Amino acid sequence: MSSSPTFKTIHSSSIPIVQSSLSTADLAGRTEYRHLTLSSSSIAVSELRSLVEEFLYDGELRLQSPRTLETRRVFFKNFLWFLDHNEYSMCGLSELRQFFHYLGHGHEDANGRFGNPNLKRAARPVTVLDYYVCLRSLFDWMAAQKIIDQTPFTRIAKPIVREEVKTPLSLSQFDSLLKAAAQSPAPARNQAILALLLDTGCRASELVGLREKDVDISGGRCRVLGKGNKYRTLFFGSRTAAFLQNYCDEMSENELNRSETSVTPFFRSTRDDQPLTRSGLLHLLKRLGSSAGFKDEVCVHALRRSFAVQMLRNGANVFSVQAMLGHTNLQMTRKYCAMALTDAEAQHRQFSPMDRLHTDQ
Repeated sequence: MSSSPTFKTIHSSSIPIVQSSLSTADLAGRTEYRHLTLSSSSIAVSELRSLVEEFLYDGELRLQSPRTLETRRVFFKNFLWFLDHNEYSMCGLSELRQFFHYLGHGHEDANGRFGNPNLKRAARPVTVLDYYVCLRSLFDWMAAQKIIDQTPFTRIAKPIVREEVKTPLSLSQFDSLLKAAAQSPAPARNQAILALLLDTGCRASELVGLREKDVDISGGRCRVLGKGNKYRTLFFGSRTAAFLQNYCDEMSENELNRSETSVTPFFRSTRDDQPLTRSGLLHLLKRLGSSAGFKDEVCVHALRRSFAVQMLRNGANVFSVQAMLGHTNLQMTRKYCAMALTDAEAQHRQFSPMDRLHTDQ
């Protein structure tokens, strides 16, 4: 651990805490920053906890999505665990660097990363990047609020994340998943879930957030709430509509209420009739993949990736696929184009007209 820097005490009267979205009224009854012990870019760990809560509160006022705030809360919880576990009293440049090193090696500990025995695999580069973005936003906010003089992240390089090209599911693999769903405890619901995921490319949070009023089976469309609290309309074909109708037919008339004011969840847990959760959906796909004999775990993004590649292979233009996926820019969609082109190359090498000519010339 680096040597302790020289600190100075600044009283709350000299710190303009609120400069952006938090007004005096908003902060009434909330934490006041009094006698904060500061260096140019460090903060006492004991004071960091309340600052994290203020930062999340500020995010609520700026209408950040509940999913974003939930994820950030988990990241902050793990970061504070690391600081406590190492008995750090201050958090600054050195401690942050050690934390990012720990993200790459914490899984080697006997008790797993963050003391969780289930975290025995190295953190993915994109996960490390997510932590970097989350923590940088916190320290940038503290610097903007004059709680620290400057953010230490000006001296911490952004993690390098190399593009991961993952193979999408083939149609035969998806057919195996459907067959596994047909043999599962809730076949109608599980087949409807699989069909909707492949045919729309929706995210996990978008699927579990569906309400009965959001799904128009006869019209072949549904409305989902995506990232940034943005709604968009997704479309599905006749086969998916048949799976959805079959699922609805198994529900009693009392359960199925399609009035415009209904908030009844479309997909429900089979155990307690509560809304299907994101965690429940992920575990369901994992079980179905295992039943289908897949070596690798099946995740929602694998089906989302398969949707995008299949659409492009079948002739859809990239701008339409971008809109269906809810991507904010075309760069996010281009990686699926690369997958589709890779498939085209393989198909050409297998079925080249010239190579298949029966001639000695």
